[in-house]
Amino acid sequence: MLDPGPYFLVVDGARPESLGRFSLSYKVRDMAQLEAACARVPALSFKRKETGTTAGAGDKFSSSCGGRGTSHTSPDRVYRFAVPRRMGIRLTLETQGFRGLVSLRRVCADDATEVKCAEAGEDPGRVIVQTVLDPGAYYAVVDGAGNKAEGSFTLRLDGFEERRRAEAAPSNTR
Repeated sequence: MLDPGPYFLVVDGARPESLGRFSLSYKVRDMAQLEAACARVPALSFKRKETGTTAGAGDKFSSSCGGRGTSHTSPDRVYRFAVPRRMGIRLTLETQGFRGLVSLRRVCADDATEVKCAEAGEDPGRVIVQTVLDPGAYYAVVDGAGNKAEGSFTLRLDGFEERRRAEAAPSNTR
């Protein structure tokens, strides 16, 4: 995030003989729109399905997966949840008629705080994000993977106990 004002970008080769063409792309986002969306984020509860739609929601968030390196523009929705202690979480997204993705982040309006991002695989209507999180507030962004990918969805948050490495390893002692 940059303060308002003029900025200059210098493109330089790594070595004196590094000459040639280059391409540059950038995206300008209205932070006021993003902050407004983050000010009214609905809560996501453990062991409960939330239903919603991304249709007509606007494209406010960016993620590290789902073709964001291109001119990807799909509407999105965001949810918040709290993790009371270090534990595993599983977010399950089921979409209808579009290929979805879930971006998990620590700060709603800050793409750089993304913890994990997953998009639909072989089953284009299902995305699962599973990871271990420290206590605190988190945000789950439901988005479309691709251009104008939008529609109805259900999102479910489940928790599980983190398995310690010693507990997870099979025991060979008798």
